[in-house]
Amino acid sequence: DFSTLQATASNCIHTMACCLPGWCCKFQRRIEACGVILYEESHLADGDFSTVTLVWHEDDLVVLKRTPLPADQKARADDVVTAHERLRGHPFIVHLFGHDLIAAGDALEQRLLLEYCAGGSLAASPLPIGEAHALPILGQLCSAVSACHAAGVT
Repeated sequence: DFSTLQATASNCIHTMACCLPGWCCKFQRRIEACGVILYEESHLADGDFSTVTLVWHEDDLVVLKRTPLPADQKARADDVVTAHERLRGHPFIVHLFGHDLIAAGDALEQRLLLEYCAGGSLAASPLPIGEAHALPILGQLCSAVSACHAAGVT
């Protein structure tokens, strides 16, 4: 029967595609956050305040940052989003693609969908950092801090 053959072929193609990065994959954990469907690629870090996960949104790798907050800290969550919005477009400040705030028991969880910077963390760089490597980084850092001050972000 042609319709059975067609369905089987479609399932085979889907199964093969599931092994490709960025494709909806039954082996990747599906996450609904910030108004979109995401697929977990890998866990990046647990910090003192947040958990960071590398996720696929359509064909793009992005970061999902989850921060638990006490229920009375909604204003703090709003401040983080406002700061990102004021600094949008700066070349040395991570871009915010989306955000939401959900109830998590008797607390809140702020979820930010952020640009993925594949270069890694400066904190993971071997020390000491030579002058030739440090000067461009310091220039970028000064540019970002200047933009924060100009936008009233403290």
